Amino acid sequence: MSTTVSRVCMVSDTNVAPHYMASAKQSLTSMGFHVTHYLIQAGEPSKNLKTVHDICTYLAEQGFDRHSMLVSLGGGVVSDISGFVAAIFMRGIRVVHIPTSLLAMVDASVGGKTGVNLASGKNLVGAFYQPQGVLIDVDVLQTLPFAELKSGMGEALKMAMLSTAHASDYLHTLALHLHSLQAGVFNEETLACLEKLVYVCVQEKARIVADDEHDTTGTRAFLNYGHTLAHALERVCGYGVMSHGVAVAEGARFAAFFSQWLAQQGHMVHDDALHVTSLLCSTFTSLSDFVTKQAQLLDDLDYTPLFRRYAQSDSNFCCNILEAMHHDKKAHDGSIVFILPDNKGNLRLQIVEDKLIEQALRAYCEA
Repeated sequence: MSTTVSRVCMVSDTNVAPHYMASAKQSLTSMGFHVTHYLIQAGEPSKNLKTVHDICTYLAEQGFDRHSMLVSLGGGVVSDISGFVAAIFMRGIRVVHIPTSLLAMVDASVGGKTGVNLASGKNLVGAFYQPQGVLIDVDVLQTLPFAELKSGMGEALKMAMLSTAHASDYLHTLALHLHSLQAGVFNEETLACLEKLVYVCVQEKARIVADDEHDTTGTRAFLNYGHTLAHALERVCGYGVMSHGVAVAEGARFAAFFSQWLAQQGHMVHDDALHVTSLLCSTFTSLSDFVTKQAQLLDDLDYTPLFRRYAQSDSNFCCNILEAMHHDKKAHDGSIVFILPDNKGNLRLQIVEDKLIEQALRAYCEA
């Protein structure tokens, strides 16, 4: 941290602050910083423009200036909001992330994507803004509810399917300890495994982001594997009803199914009008190999299929999901874009017609 920074505002939420706010503030104060804090209500519903407005107003009223700094202390919601506030307050102030959830550690706090949701879609308002640093300590995961730990595993599973070195191995190891983790029991083996999992996921994401920081050449788009359906599920079901990582796991399951279904219908996944090269996944030898290994991970981590449950209770569910996909920021000229494995097990960006998506969603309900 630069010595020119004198004032720090820690942004946290009502779940995390009781555990770690006091010690974090004491550490910063002992380093000579004048520290204040701002708390938001925990949960995805807080990820909106009103929260951003309220934090910016607080900073202005407290006399924060361009030499001040934000420190986010929390999960993905906190880091996304804090990063966006830092990007726009005084046209940009410094921010450091201290992620306390597995999802934030492996994804949200790394890469510089910030933003909030609108009623019409997830993360539709935001900015690319890199933090000054990210401080990760997996020991804090011991106070994380199991549901949030499992949400983080969903994002890590996505990274494993991007051919992240050893990520799938670490996830399989954690799967052996699911019952202990659900009971809140962490031992040295699980903590060491979590540390290694976080490291390889961050390492691989940093590599991809460095090649396409502002998401313009297409390479970074592959980090959205599983997210086309995931974001639609979160919007249609209501933000906060389904955790982001669980939605991503369901989205990854559908992407694999969708590729197989398209092949059966005679529509092969291949290079399309987006002219983006595929992401080579050297650990997979074919589409069947990709689908089999992903299914094994999903089963081991106890991700049960969710889509049918919602579709059976709402006759318009598939149509609502399709409409939500059109509001996703990955949409291209009004068309929906998926990240799908091809017949060699490599991932590709693929534009798919609405009628095929709707047919596949209905087939997925019956699968």
